[in-house]
Amino acid sequence: MKATSIYRHQNTALHKAFATLGMPYSDPGSRGEWIELMSDITRREVTGLSDLTLGERSDLIRYLAEKHPLLLLSGPGMTKQQKGWKKGDKDTGGRDFLPFRNSPEKGKRKMLAKISAILAEIEKPWAYADGMAFRMFGVEKLEWCTPDQTHKIVSALVYHQKRRA
Repeated sequence: MKATSIYRHQNTALHKAFATLGMPYSDPGSRGEWIELMSDITRREVTGLSDLTLGERSDLIRYLAEKHPLLLLSGPGMTKQQKGWKKGDKDTGGRDFLPFRNSPEKGKRKMLAKISAILAEIEKPWAYADGMAFRMFGVEKLEWCTPDQTHKIVSALVYHQKRRA
């Protein structure tokens, strides 16, 4: 996968995340909050998203996903060489990445929304679903599960929900 493709994918995910959190990039006040958060995560002075390497952007996506699980953020994998790549650098090799319309991630979003609804109904926190992911698959966070694993957790929660009724 080309570094520019990873960059575009990450850029889209980050802009959507900040807009969802009520901090759109078009708002000058929000841009200051972005920069402050990015500087805290990278532990260096940052002027904007373009100033971040792909690795730092990946860290930012991971941070936002941990703090706000309903954002459903993920980023494509990258090589060690690509982690240090920044906008304006010479592109690294590989094919262009174009996400598919009906990707497994789209289905996973729907399943996570269903999990959220079930957890609210049975009055359990997100940590309950994380615990299920760990017990069932050895995965620490529900968001890190594959779509197939997420589907199995939905099935287990539906069974639990019916049993309680």
